Amino acid sequence: MTAASAVLVVAAAERFGGADRVGVLYAAVGAGGLLASAAAMRHGSVRVMRSTLVAGALAEIVLLAILTLSRGLLTAMLCVAASAAAGALYQVWGATELQLRASPEVLGRASAALVGAQYTGMILGALAATVLVPLIGWDHALFTACCVGLGAVAATATGTLRETAAQPVV
Repeated sequence: MTAASAVLVVAAAERFGGADRVGVLYAAVGAGGLLASAAAMRHGSVRVMRSTLVAGALAEIVLLAILTLSRGLLTAMLCVAASAAAGALYQVWGATELQLRASPEVLGRASAALVGAQYTGMILGALAATVLVPLIGWDHALFTACCVGLGAVAATATGTLRETAAQPVV
């Protein structure tokens, strides 16, 4: 999501009606995340399978990749809102699962690893946008970041799902 946030100003200026439209795009991001957060609060602590978390991460990324193909402001708003909603849901559900599954002795370290991974993603996404946008344009830069993100999710999810399939969930 950071790579997308970093390119939205350029995207608004070049494709979605002018730089002043970036506020509408950021509002759509906020609305998607807020609606999904409200839905997650309404349903409380639900147990979700790891595959659901992976699907949420994939949805967040694929919707941003679709944004790069979008030509209209409304379509762009829907892409970023839906992406933010998917991201909010899998992050809330993932944090809940972590708290339910991790033993108290390691919960702090596990939470710190999760937050560290999120900030690492922010740094990498921002750096990718900074380097790639001038070279290949915002849309190709974001699409490239999405491809890298899909690869990262696939690499980590495949090992995690394979390992947990062999072990009973406690």
